[in-house]
Amino acid sequence: SQLRDHDSLIVCNGYKDEEFIELGLYARQMGIKCFFVLETAMELDIILERSRALGIDPLIGVRIRLASMVEGHWNEDSGDRSIFGLSTSALLGVVDKLKQANMLHCLQLLHSHLGSQIPNIRNIRTGVMEACRFYAGLIEEGAPMGYIDMGGGLAVDYEGARSNSTHSMNYGLDEYCYNIVEALQESLDPLDIPHPVIISESGRALVAYSSMLLFNVLEVREHKAEPLPAEAPEDSHDHIINLFSVLDYVSPENLQECYNDSLYYRDEMRELFHHGQGTIRERALAENLALAILEKISNLLPQARRVSQELEALPELLSDIYYGNFSLFQSLPDIWAIDQLFPIMPIHRLNEAPVRDAVLADMTCDCDGKIDNFISPTGVKKTLPLHELKDGEEYYLSVFLVGAYQETLGDLHNLFGDTNVVSVHINEEGGFDFRREFHGDSIADVLSYVEYDPKHMLEQFRRIAEEAVRDGRISVPMRQKMLHAFKESMHGYTFFER
Repeated sequence: SQLRDHDSLIVCNGYKDEEFIELGLYARQMGIKCFFVLETAMELDIILERSRALGIDPLIGVRIRLASMVEGHWNEDSGDRSIFGLSTSALLGVVDKLKQANMLHCLQLLHSHLGSQIPNIRNIRTGVMEACRFYAGLIEEGAPMGYIDMGGGLAVDYEGARSNSTHSMNYGLDEYCYNIVEALQESLDPLDIPHPVIISESGRALVAYSSMLLFNVLEVREHKAEPLPAEAPEDSHDHIINLFSVLDYVSPENLQECYNDSLYYRDEMRELFHHGQGTIRERALAENLALAILEKISNLLPQARRVSQELEALPELLSDIYYGNFSLFQSLPDIWAIDQLFPIMPIHRLNEAPVRDAVLADMTCDCDGKIDNFISPTGVKKTLPLHELKDGEEYYLSVFLVGAYQETLGDLHNLFGDTNVVSVHINEEGGFDFRREFHGDSIADVLSYVEYDPKHMLEQFRRIAEEAVRDGRISVPMRQKMLHAFKESMHGYTFFER
């Protein structure tokens, strides 16, 4: 229903039932080039049966399982154990069955999916070369062919490193196209096989750049020491006196020693507190002193001649937690599910140097609802440099390149719904226009998704309020105020509102 250009294609991958195939055949009869790509040999029987019943010749493609392996996160999509595609023997079985049905002329497309987010261009070239051999073999068997679909795989350089690491790519769009076209020429020209129409299913590379998630920071839990007294209070425990001494003793030459001592005396004070031999104030002071020592050690690390792994991790342990007004599971599920990296940065105050190292937490109160891997010019880091919050001012961060999958994969974990969305277009004058705005899910919307009836809930609340009036716990005007608040809340946003 959305297709206006009948030179375009509809390529139907995945399992297909009779109803699906029937609709595709109707599209074919209306002049739309709708290809059924066989994922398994059993699908061919359904296609042939519905084709005979309707008197419509189908356009058929076959997905072949290549032996070529790729690098990257989805490398298991490739090779002999790939869950996609026909084996060579199964492919020949399809050809023979089409010959018997006198419908080999319907086989016109070869499909091969190497994998998603392929970081190394050499993998793509190797896969195309192998696919071309199958294409030539099908023509030799008598199939007319004419189309080759290289599937997905065109990567997005999330890291900006131009390397063959999982979240990057060591090639550009032009090089990707050159490699596919050259591989086809090298394989088919010596056989005098006409060049096919080349199809790419590069959805990630097309849409990743189109969306960003924008959110404000609600608050920060700073991991730094509170102001300390100049010296240990009278009658302080020896552990506290020792911690004051360690604080004065820290220097670039003894960082490891002071690190060890600070944790030892702090933990000893905690043990005393556990056994009722230390007060809550003594514990607080000991923890604050230890934190001050660790901060001092962290600041001196650049001056140290040697730094242990423990001390290298210290900036991460001392990082702040910035609480963002978003749900990781709703808006950035790939971070949680597959350890995807996205570029994240503030979108304002860019003329100020960030002074705090931080990790991000979302609103879900879930231990997985955090981001603690970030892209940096020197590689992946465990913290993100951010600015200190200013009183009375919002602080906004953005996550970029989230156009692929995030909106469709987002779930209702912790019952946070879709966010508000605005569609922004760059105009010819170089400015921008807000084309469309969509309100995110209300609380009532989300509750209805999980099979609660908002109207029924309001009625139940009304009965509880009326019972409270009868019992004298609230007045009639208060009842009206409560009902209004409940109703307004049900139609409100699921995320935090100032």
